[in-house]
Amino acid sequence: MVRSMNRVSKMLVYAGMQALKSAGIVPHIDTKRYNTGAIIGTGTALGVDYPFERFENRNPKWFLDTYPNILLSHLSIACGLSGYGMTIVNACTSSTQAIGMAAKMIKHGEANVIIAGGAESKFSPSFLSGFSRLNMHTPNTDPESAMRPFDKGRNGFVLGEGACLLVLENRRHAEKRGARPLVVISGYGVSMDAYRLTDTSSEGKARAMRAALQDAGISPNEIDYINTHGTSTQTNDREEAKAIYDVFGTYSCSIPANSTKSMVGHTMSVSGAIEAFVCARSLSEKIIHPTLNYVETNDEHVLSISSSCQRLQRARYCISNSSGIGGGNASLVFSAV
Repeated sequence: MVRSMNRVSKMLVYAGMQALKSAGIVPHIDTKRYNTGAIIGTGTALGVDYPFERFENRNPKWFLDTYPNILLSHLSIACGLSGYGMTIVNACTSSTQAIGMAAKMIKHGEANVIIAGGAESKFSPSFLSGFSRLNMHTPNTDPESAMRPFDKGRNGFVLGEGACLLVLENRRHAEKRGARPLVVISGYGVSMDAYRLTDTSSEGKARAMRAALQDAGISPNEIDYINTHGTSTQTNDREEAKAIYDVFGTYSCSIPANSTKSMVGHTMSVSGAIEAFVCARSLSEKIIHPTLNYVETNDEHVLSISSSCQRLQRARYCISNSSGIGGGNASLVFSAV
């Protein structure tokens, strides 16, 4: 099967194998015994970026790569996942929503174990051209300084790719088999901007954060760390800073915040899963990574952006934000074990 898998499927399956290994779950044996499911976030299907002539002499199965759910199918077959399955295609909120939905299913007793996250690669001339013409991709060709989330010199993101999967499990089920969770997913919120296709709105971002905080049953001043969407575009960072101020008020100036995208680029639909993993490690280790190239901002609302590694004085709760083209927003609240 590996020979027939595309690049993104291979990344996803590898991430799934590593996640299961870390969780102490054996593929095909434990996964079937626990009726393990999977919810995967991804973006545009592969195969749509090439002229028909490229496929005339190819195996007729090439068109399967145009189905976004094929990634989930490959993961299911490779890891023996026979439980609930779903593919979410909702731009850069996709994997965040995958994690949020999996957490709700487990909370409501609909499953004991679900693998959630995503995978994507948009490395192609067409996508690079499109993002560049929309002034989203940076024209800066220096890899050391191109990504500058929230900095006044920001001028777009660097395109990234990758895969990241988390094993979500009912706490009693995990304790019964001797596993120790890293964090608890305690809140999940989703909203739509109802504004424009490519321009973002602070109001929509704020609604998602408030919904996640309400779902977690905590107040804004209990959040100890914010992992921002932080795309390094002028509009997104400005509107996200405003949204955070609208939700947290003056407290937003003292909450440690960073942007993981400053280190790995914008991985699109999988970015939320990568940032969820970062949140889990940050809470468990009580330290957050720096936001590269952040010096100062020219935005009206100033956040406490960490420009170096920073130890958290409190590490009880953190919130992670995702937003996407089309006006979707999703936020997750994590709490320490």
